[in-house]
Amino acid sequence: MAPLAFTTALTSAGDALISLTGELDLSGAGPLEEEIARVVAADGIGRVVLDLRQLAFMDSSGLRMVALAARRLSADDRSLVLVRGRDAVQRVFEITRMSDHLTFVDDPDEVGGRGETIDLELPSTAAAPAQARGALDEIEDRVSPDRMRDVRLLVSELVTNAVRHAGGDAVRLVVAVTGTLLRIEVHDPGNGFELKTPSDDPLRASGWGLVLVEELADRWGIDHHPRTRVWFEMD
Repeated sequence: MAPLAFTTALTSAGDALISLTGELDLSGAGPLEEEIARVVAADGIGRVVLDLRQLAFMDSSGLRMVALAARRLSADDRSLVLVRGRDAVQRVFEITRMSDHLTFVDDPDEVGGRGETIDLELPSTAAAPAQARGALDEIEDRVSPDRMRDVRLLVSELVTNAVRHAGGDAVRLVVAVTGTLLRIEVHDPGNGFELKTPSDDPLRASGWGLVLVEELADRWGIDHHPRTRVWFEMD
């Protein structure tokens, strides 16, 4: 049984790469959480990459640490990327369905540079969905036509939801393209919402937006702090 050990390095892209070895359980989760907190407090770190490839074992203590790190970074408009681990480690993410809500890559090199980012606020009016779709023209040369078709659709749906249900004066759209990873976030000042099982009525008048997101995105989720943020990712 090997205790958890980790090293932290700053990549050329300005990310903090934390490489783990040994076994991640209750004894190692605390020190690792402290290291992530230290990294998050440092200026200029926009993304933390956890390399799990040499991790031999992980239990729910590790899941808790990852979840807390993801929330901490998300609340500060930063991101967490996980490098896939061995089968025994990945299985824990898959059984708990956390893998559906986290960003995984196979190799740290796939994370690449900071890539291209769009960050703008749109007036919360009926014109906002079209303005958001138009803003995506900036990344059109980075995304395949088929993928771009789906991205425009999902962005339109999320911005429409924010305008209809959140209230407030503005909706924020954040788009990040890094290597082959595309991440979209829509922020609004609303109180969020609880996901409900859609009606079985095939001709229902509402509730289709998140059905499309579930079908087309590789991962998606909702964060409620400090503002409501609905996000999705495509690989």
